[in-house]
Amino acid sequence: MDPVDSFKLLLTETIEAREKNAERESSQSDPLEGLFNGIFDSPVKKLKKEKKCQINPEEGLELEQSDTITKLVTEFYRASSAVGNTGEIINYIVSLLGPSWQRICLILSLFGALITDSPTTYGLLLGLGGDISNPSSVLQPALSVPIPAIFEYLTAQLNISCQELWNGILSFMIIIIRQYPHAMIEISYLATEIIKNILKQIESLKDNLTKTELECVKKGKEVIDIFLNGKDCGGVGCVSHYQIIEQIQELYGPPVRGQFIKVHWTLENFINELSQRRRRLAFLMIPPDAAWPLVSHYSRSHEHIDFSKLGGYQLFQYDYEQFTKEGQATSHFSKFRDMFFQRAPIEEVEAMIKDVKLTSVGLEPMRAAFFTKVHDVIKLVQSHPNFSELRRDLESSSDEIKDTLIPENLDFWELIIELGDQLYGLVASEYIKYEEVLQEFHHMVYPKSGENFISRQNTLSKDNTLIWLLLQLFHIERIGTEIITKDLANDERLFSMLIQLYNDQQIMSVDAFYLRDLSLQCVIGHQGHAIRDRNNLKSRYPRLSGVLAHYQSLRRLQPYFTNVYKNNVTTHDLFKDLPIQETIKIAIISQLTQNLVADTLYVHSVPDKLMDVGILGFPEAKFAQGGNVTYKLCDFINIHNKHRLEQLIYKMMLGDKITFNYPAEDQKITCVSPYTLDVVYKIVYSAPWSLELMVKTILEKFKKVDKLLKSHAENNLKTEALPEQSLRWQHTILQLFCHRFLRFLKYSSKAPDLLHYIKHSVSYLDHRQTYRDAEMFAIHIMTIQTDIKFIKSIEDPKRDNPTWFPESELLARYMIFTLARLIKFRGLDNMKLEIIQELLRNIYVQPLEWSVTTLNYFPEPLYSFFLQQEESAKVPSVSDKDINAVLSIGNLFKLVMDEKLASEDEASLQEYYSKLENQSIFLCSLWKIGCYSKSLNPDMMSTLRKVLLQFPPSRMATYTTVLIDFIIEKIDNDSSSPSIEVCYKMLEELIWRYQILAFEHVLFALIRGQREKNATAFKILDFLLFKSEEYSGRVNYFISLGFTHRYWIEDDHHDKLMKYLERYPEYFQYEAYAIGGYDEYETVAKKLDPPLTATNMPIYYTSAIRKSLPILDLVLGRLIEFGETEMLTRLLDEYGQIYKFHQTPLSFVRDLLCYYYPAPTLRDSTICSKLIKLLDFDEYDFATELLNYGTNEILFSGLFDSTYFEKVFHKLANHMEPQKCAPKTSTKLPERHFQEIPNPVVRALHIACVEVLATPVSSQDIVKSTLDVILMNGRKNTAVQPIVLHAMGLLYSFLPTKEFVDKMFDEMLVLIQTDPHLAEFSQPCNISGCGPLFSRTYSNRSHLQSMDPLQQLLSSNSEQPFSTMFPYIFNDYRSNLRNFGTNAANSFLTFIHSLLHYSNIEVVQDFLAKFLMVNGIKTDIQLLYLCALVGPLIYRFEHNFLFIQTFLRTFIQHLHDVTLNMKLEECGDSTLALEQIYDFLHCVKPIIMNDIYTSGIIRLLKLPVQNRLRL
Repeated sequence: MDPVDSFKLLLTETIEAREKNAERESSQSDPLEGLFNGIFDSPVKKLKKEKKCQINPEEGLELEQSDTITKLVTEFYRASSAVGNTGEIINYIVSLLGPSWQRICLILSLFGALITDSPTTYGLLLGLGGDISNPSSVLQPALSVPIPAIFEYLTAQLNISCQELWNGILSFMIIIIRQYPHAMIEISYLATEIIKNILKQIESLKDNLTKTELECVKKGKEVIDIFLNGKDCGGVGCVSHYQIIEQIQELYGPPVRGQFIKVHWTLENFINELSQRRRRLAFLMIPPDAAWPLVSHYSRSHEHIDFSKLGGYQLFQYDYEQFTKEGQATSHFSKFRDMFFQRAPIEEVEAMIKDVKLTSVGLEPMRAAFFTKVHDVIKLVQSHPNFSELRRDLESSSDEIKDTLIPENLDFWELIIELGDQLYGLVASEYIKYEEVLQEFHHMVYPKSGENFISRQNTLSKDNTLIWLLLQLFHIERIGTEIITKDLANDERLFSMLIQLYNDQQIMSVDAFYLRDLSLQCVIGHQGHAIRDRNNLKSRYPRLSGVLAHYQSLRRLQPYFTNVYKNNVTTHDLFKDLPIQETIKIAIISQLTQNLVADTLYVHSVPDKLMDVGILGFPEAKFAQGGNVTYKLCDFINIHNKHRLEQLIYKMMLGDKITFNYPAEDQKITCVSPYTLDVVYKIVYSAPWSLELMVKTILEKFKKVDKLLKSHAENNLKTEALPEQSLRWQHTILQLFCHRFLRFLKYSSKAPDLLHYIKHSVSYLDHRQTYRDAEMFAIHIMTIQTDIKFIKSIEDPKRDNPTWFPESELLARYMIFTLARLIKFRGLDNMKLEIIQELLRNIYVQPLEWSVTTLNYFPEPLYSFFLQQEESAKVPSVSDKDINAVLSIGNLFKLVMDEKLASEDEASLQEYYSKLENQSIFLCSLWKIGCYSKSLNPDMMSTLRKVLLQFPPSRMATYTTVLIDFIIEKIDNDSSSPSIEVCYKMLEELIWRYQILAFEHVLFALIRGQREKNATAFKILDFLLFKSEEYSGRVNYFISLGFTHRYWIEDDHHDKLMKYLERYPEYFQYEAYAIGGYDEYETVAKKLDPPLTATNMPIYYTSAIRKSLPILDLVLGRLIEFGETEMLTRLLDEYGQIYKFHQTPLSFVRDLLCYYYPAPTLRDSTICSKLIKLLDFDEYDFATELLNYGTNEILFSGLFDSTYFEKVFHKLANHMEPQKCAPKTSTKLPERHFQEIPNPVVRALHIACVEVLATPVSSQDIVKSTLDVILMNGRKNTAVQPIVLHAMGLLYSFLPTKEFVDKMFDEMLVLIQTDPHLAEFSQPCNISGCGPLFSRTYSNRSHLQSMDPLQQLLSSNSEQPFSTMFPYIFNDYRSNLRNFGTNAANSFLTFIHSLLHYSNIEVVQDFLAKFLMVNGIKTDIQLLYLCALVGPLIYRFEHNFLFIQTFLRTFIQHLHDVTLNMKLEECGDSTLALEQIYDFLHCVKPIIMNDIYTSGIIRLLKLPVQNRLRL
């Protein structure tokens, strides 16, 4: 017979015989036999009877060892050998398991024999099969039955409904584990599956259990206990609580409020304890207070990560959702709310919309966030006006509007304008529907019972502002002609809801505002054609009686506008300096009609008939005079008319080309009116959301022009690079962007990529005047960068040009300064060092030399890179031999003797300098010529001009640096060189008289950072800035003309600029030597040799003053680096006033203070006070103490105590709360959309940085004052709100790292080592696998308080103290604050989490490095505190776990030291803190397993600790 069949037959027969025998014995036995027969038996007989009768499963399982089992084992191996494996036979055996206890015992005994392989069995098998080493033997040692295999087969058979099988299998497992300790290790990978199966089976039971079912549950829990902690099996388990936690969610579904709700009552304690462990672990891995506001424009990529979607964090998904619901973590809703509040660009919002669209919540968080902002803003606005007091002179029923009613304070309306713009943008983009807006507004006023109104605390009073917001949407064609019209033609449901929002008290109150309170009347007027049966309107809606009383007077506004404004549209100052009453009247007309106001304003700005002609500098730069429009009018007109006006201007004036069709040829118009450009930027600033698309379109066309330049250069075309009209368009946009749009662009989503729009222009643009604007725009683009996204943008390997600025050292160095600033402030955001180094190589065509002093302020990646290039970066200086050689070319030396060059000499000269490699030395030769004659003769300029016009504009800055280096070299090292006075005179002529050199290029060449402190360079700088009257005279005259830095309120800027240029004209084609002013330009220009080849472009905003400002920024930096306090003081005193015209003065001052904070120069309180005076105190909400200090630094220096810094923190926190809306704190402040930083949080952050860094207080004392607030050590000794701690963390992330953040990390180490609550031990506990942690309670602790906590735990006294503050240390700060449980350790933990959240990855790495120095870790609470500090940071190192591994090495060593001296056996082998530590280490197990060193340390741990880890 086949061995397999033989075994199956034998096994079947054995089972049947056993079952029949058991059945026979059961039927023949006397019920009293067991009671009497065994009493008088002999002990041996009695023992045999007991063994025979042990067939009751409730009495346990005993594995049989008999000849029958041995024979079955023999046949099993024969059968297995026949089929070549044991699995097939085992599967058959398992299939025979059934309800019969005899069958179960036999099969489990067989499995036990297969596993045990006892000597008796082995000998028998050897006798039967002969020499097993013989190939012919039927028994081969290759076949074996491992314990895990048997357990795996049996686990699948677990079924609690069959109690015999359930108890038998589980008893078998217990017997095997107790008999073979190594089995615990072998089955470790199966243990979680076995436990999950046990739990699943128990959950299938009903609540009412029989005694037998209860015993089954008990047996299952016994197995779980053994797997968890090795109960009665040597005390070593094979499964961690963390592994079970990972599995139970699959069984019980998502937890509710942190707990699983459908748990069998027999497992409640166990499952609840696992839930608590998971939640406590979530508090370690995700900060319990993670409600960090998202800071738009400064957010980092990790701030947008959803923890629940991260690998390894899914376990905490529902805990994180619970944190979010409780307001302890950020959510999509909170992020949208922050972005709406912070005026984030619409593209940033749209990027997040794309993310949430993929989730189950859809767009609901975005909608909820926006409507919450509407609620908050209107609630704020309603809290200030007085609507209850009626006006004394009520004329609401008069036929005419005699006076336009306006409240005393209109500052609140800028918040409403912002809301209207955002609402218009969302609805126009179809992210929100009009019906949804109306419905939500209606719910704000008329809530439904029990309805959740998106977390709003209370309802709003009826408010006409809601109607004004809805009215903005009526002008959207899709809504006005479809939705509204259809509603009015049918049941008027939407119209009825709109009417219910009207508040008739507002228009009759002392704070009535017609623009708002006539909104419903405007609705009726705008949709009058669609309203059915208008005569019965009052009867259908009785509450319209008061509304219609004002309607007739409203209708009379339209003919008033026509008569006063439209019919006089050609009057230049018609819309200039309008009274606010007239402005509001026009704004009302804009919402009453569709396009009337926009069309009128367009014709006013761009007249259809040529009237007056204006000049923009050069005579040929003519524009149609048109008229100006005050910025207030641009603000108050409705959103649609802003759109309409911008579209008209863009289509007619700012398309791809600028063309004009006026008939008079002798008055040829070539330029866009400056007043038209003023309207463009005023409206875009007023409605940035809805008009950002237009700016994006302009940028795209700008890029096309830029690419056209590259195509022209690559094809070596001899024609002009661009058509004149396209070049004129590019020039116009450059001026507009560079001088009026910079603040808008800085915080737009396009900011990091702006350099790509002019990357070819800065190399190939050959129009000298326009190139100067392109160069300045490139500088400004780099100046405004605030984010590491800029670095990622410019390092793009797919860019067209391998080198960014091959021609311009000025732009190359400015980019490096920008990179230094960004990396120092924002870090590298996990960018690889190789990428940065490659980028640095591709900025300029050759290595750049840097002084050590300048390098010392560079961040590490740049410092190391340029230090390595020090030798290769040295450029040989121009020698006299080189100069003499080029002077002989074309007989150039004849100019020294004032001789005119022959035509062939000029041709030779032009031929030589037409080659790029020869051009750089020309200015040096020109200098040499001037030095011989002590001046440059105007007669030689024609010859020189022919050469200079061959030089690419992009290389002039570099050629200037060559000249300045040559001059300094000669003065320093050549005694025969002319005196420095001659140098001064020559530079004045080259810069101002002949305008060959640009003043900003010369300044840059002197201070560009390549040399150490040089006396000659500083003498020249001193002369140009202070001794020469050229630049200072221009500055003084510029200031005297009354320019205002609030350019949006300046309607006569153009007139002032033309006056300045009349006195100080600026030329760009080296023609200055022949022309005395613009008035004689046309006459003289015709006589020039060579003639002018390029068309002169209009000058809208530029001047030498404005161009010098970005370079003066560098001058200030060099003076600080070299400690030139005297010159720095003078510069700040004499030129500080022009910094009011700096495009971003607050950002500049903050960056300067932060970048150079370690510099000794800035420790001079006088310098700091002068630096903050660069700012206009009416522009920013600075602390009173700082303002006083700015006026008298000596008298008020003592004001900066801890109270001052606490006020700074609280003020920043107030500006970070969206529900407070950040309204104006003073009427002197400009409108929020025109402020330098429109984001209220970022603006408040910059102000707070200046308020901290500009004080005459050391960083150590500032840190101490900060700690007083965090640790509640101040005079109030009270805890602050969580938002204050988050604000402090945000602020510290923006302060210098070494002086502030590192010091705070040092204080963290001190707190860990000295905090009394951290120095205690947590509560000891007994670990019960299927029960809670049974804490051991001790009494009579008072006499132990003075003892060392370690000694207390080591004490033989069983009454050991433990920490009562332990739960509060690791609780969420908000809960502690509510329950009076705040403590220093928890407060500091919350602050550190906020600081690290807002910090770059380099700061986090420094933070982890600090733990390598920590000493004095003596307690388990200190260890757990380290876990709480580091746990939330692990996800930041997803692609680089090296720093986490280093921390874990140190941590495991501390764990070894702490537990080595603990008598764990006296505290149940564990404590509450150790249990959380074990779970934490299991959570980071993948990181530990990849580190051999850490694994080695674990093997040295105390045995109970090592057993619990089982990593």
